[in-house]
Amino acid sequence: MYGARYDSEAFKLLANFALGLLASDFKAAKDQVLEVVVTAGLPTGDYADQGQLKALLKVLEGQHQVTIDDKIVTVRVRKVYILPQPIGTLYNELLDGEGFIKNKDLRV
Repeated sequence: MYGARYDSEAFKLLANFALGLLASDFKAAKDQVLEVVVTAGLPTGDYADQGQLKALLKVLEGQHQVTIDDKIVTVRVRKVYILPQPIGTLYNELLDGEGFIKNKDLRV
């Protein structure tokens, strides 16, 4: 859809910082490597393109180190799940913040 945006240096820096910023909310990230599983949504046009999927996986997988407020945060991404973005809308309507069904009318 937007060419090779997942290969761009700007996207890589943004993704790295986002992982570090999210991890900094966890006490464990302050003194050890925080291991995480990442779920990301892609626009449907990008999701259908294997090259885009591989590029995003390459950016997100592995170990990331970020300095936030003069403190180093290290995140190791163990697994990445990539979904089409519209799935997020369904999950938002179906599940609560704990992952339990909140809207029983949407059950199959």
